[in-house]
Amino acid sequence: MLTARQRSITDAALAVIAENGIETLTVKAIGKRLRISDAALYKHFPGKNDILAAIVDLFRDGSLDALKKINDNGICSSLERIGRFLIDRAEYFSANPSFVTVMFPETMLRGNKKLFRTVLEGMDAHKQAVVGIIRQGQSAREIVMEDPDDMFMIIMGAFRLLLTRWMYSGNDFDLVKKTRALFETIKPLLTANKK
Repeated sequence: MLTARQRSITDAALAVIAENGIETLTVKAIGKRLRISDAALYKHFPGKNDILAAIVDLFRDGSLDALKKINDNGICSSLERIGRFLIDRAEYFSANPSFVTVMFPETMLRGNKKLFRTVLEGMDAHKQAVVGIIRQGQSAREIVMEDPDDMFMIIMGAFRLLLTRWMYSGNDFDLVKKTRALFETIKPLLTANKK
């Protein structure tokens, strides 16, 4: 759990990324935005990569909370829960576009084992939760009996490609609308009781 000051630092880092891109993110830029010295910032985080890791953790925790709320709803099918999760994440990214840059920074991850592990742990947590929903859907005969891990990669891989296109296009299309359309396209591939 982040302190209030750590949260203000992660928010400032996201603001720097949103304004000027991830390549401009430095401890000095964050400190300048918050009007604090580098030394004051280092009291809360050992370095920039630790700030980025905290941002990844915030996203992971938010995603898992969203999945828990969707699962606790209990009134919708497994397919609907997967769709609701994708739409929830699309809404989140639409409201917080800097998170896309932080969550999918392949070039930035090279040589940064700690941040790489943090992102991978977040991916694994998402996978475990979504695969659980897929298995529930298979047990209820809503979702085809294919390998749940492969199905996860189809769902999340398509969503990730959509996010990447959205990011590279400068966010020039409605991500939530496109996510809804994407899920409607994927849904027949997942549905067990095809008509």
